[in-house]
Amino acid sequence: MSPVDCIFLDPARRNEHGGKTVAISDCEPHVAELAALLLSKANRVMIKLSPMLDLSLALKELQHTQEIHILSVNNECKELLILLSQTSPAEIAI
Repeated sequence: MSPVDCIFLDPARRNEHGGKTVAISDCEPHVAELAALLLSKANRVMIKLSPMLDLSLALKELQHTQEIHILSVNNECKELLILLSQTSPAEIAI
């Protein structure tokens, strides 16, 4: 694959029995394991994740996090978007 500006991932958040998953490691594909490969192909990687995800755990698993966007409707968190970049910021914007 030739380099691109951005890759968007919406990993599956259901297990083999149809139950909901929350942890990054339970999603398919396992984006934390693929982060380095994805960043070698794109300047930025945007990942859509569960609104119930523990942000502190996500920051430990996704070393290249640059920004976190919390998407909500009527004050209810609907999705989390995590933006990875090849460069690490001094402070992660939330």
